[in-house]
Amino acid sequence: RLAGAVGKNPGADFDSINAFGGRKRCILTDDGVVLAYYGEPGYSETGKTTVEITKNSVTYPVGTIVQVMVEQPKFYYKVVPLKLEKIQDGIGYHLRKARYYVSDYPKPGFKIHPAFVRNGVE
Repeated sequence: RLAGAVGKNPGADFDSINAFGGRKRCILTDDGVVLAYYGEPGYSETGKTTVEITKNSVTYPVGTIVQVMVEQPKFYYKVVPLKLEKIQDGIGYHLRKARYYVSDYPKPGFKIHPAFVRNGVE
C-alpha cells in the first residue's frame, strides 16, 4: 500500500475513496436522465419503470424504458514509472513496473481520468 492507502485492508477500508466506494447503481432514461438510485422508490432492473417517477417537474409514466448504470464519480490519477524497457527497433518504452495513485481531487502531478473527458472537454 502506498500514500493514503498505508494500513488499509481490501474492501470497506477503501469505501471512503470515491474512485472505489463512491459508485452508485442507478436507472436512467435514453436521454441520460437519472430517475432513481438503488434503494430509492422507483428503482427497478426490469428495463422499464414500474411506478410513475417525477424528476425536475417531468413525469415519467410506468413503462418508461430505462437502463441500469453504475455511476462512477470523477477521479484523478498519477502513474509513477519504476521500470521502463526500451522498445527494440522502435520508438519509446514499455512500462514494466509502476506505482498508481488515485485521488478524489486534483493534486499536483495528477490528471483527470480519460473516462471523464470527451473531445478534450472535461
